[in-house]
Amino acid sequence: FPPTRADDPSQQREAFAKVAEAETGRALQPSEVSDFWTRRAWAHIADHPGQWLRLLGLKLGLFFNELERGNSGDLETSGRFSSVLRLPLLSFAVVSPLALVGLAVAWRRRAEAFPLYALVATYVASLVGFFVLSHYRMPVVPFLVVFAAYAAVWLGGKIRDRRAAAAGLAIAGLALAIGATQVDLIDETGDRFIAHYNLGNKLRQLERLDDAIAEY
Repeated sequence: FPPTRADDPSQQREAFAKVAEAETGRALQPSEVSDFWTRRAWAHIADHPGQWLRLLGLKLGLFFNELERGNSGDLETSGRFSSVLRLPLLSFAVVSPLALVGLAVAWRRRAEAFPLYALVATYVASLVGFFVLSHYRMPVVPFLVVFAAYAAVWLGGKIRDRRAAAAGLAIAGLALAIGATQVDLIDETGDRFIAHYNLGNKLRQLERLDDAIAEY
């Protein structure tokens, strides 16, 4: 098959279709190509259930991890060109552990908060089943902020009322959540590589060749 550009979705789809048609020995409709790869995915899961479960665990960890993982760039590189991204705003590293505590302490009010729990659970499942990336995670962040705020208010109330046992347990849980969400689960060098590569391409198009070479 001809080489495929990694950043061209149309060429990716064409390559997937050609592989499926080569293995089935006939021309396939787009829906049949999708069915082919779905069957391949389920077959792989059936053959390697332990590997699949470990992968799901890794992706669940990545969902709540502080790392803002991209697939064609990273925030650090983008921040060189955006004053907004350089503002000292609260990051996901703050929201995530507080949200995890909030999800736990709000459970006693789950009947009232059921829509929020259902939304977060459904969204987490949809990402963990496919790709966990920062820009895909972004839509659920406002709802995680609700749980994070609830945790902060709940903890503040326990401290104010001198409920030492409850406050101590929540603080211990928060410390555990902070530690868990800061574990280095993956090597993010690949993200930075792609960001610099894409930036080099753009600078080359602008004929800023020295700057492009520096990025490459």
